[in-house]
Amino acid sequence: MEPEKKVTRPELQIELTSIMSTAEYRLADLDKQEAFRDIIFQNALLVIDGGTINPAGIITLLAGLYGVTRGGSDIVKRVKKPPTV
Repeated sequence: MEPEKKVTRPELQIELTSIMSTAEYRLADLDKQEAFRDIIFQNALLVIDGGTINPAGIITLLAGLYGVTRGGSDIVKRVKKPPTV
């Protein structure tokens, strides 16, 4: 972005869409990291509380990880769609 350069409205819209897509992608990645951290933390609490590894906790962990990765990839696909002008 160069402030002194004159651009047309469609060019500006394309640039704005690109910036917004990048921001949405990065926010989705941060959300995915936070969800993963929460799952690990909850399962660590289960292990500490019970003293042993809980098979249901492992299944929950795996299901949660699968859900987090699916949700993140869905957002990435939506962000990468070409903009409609």
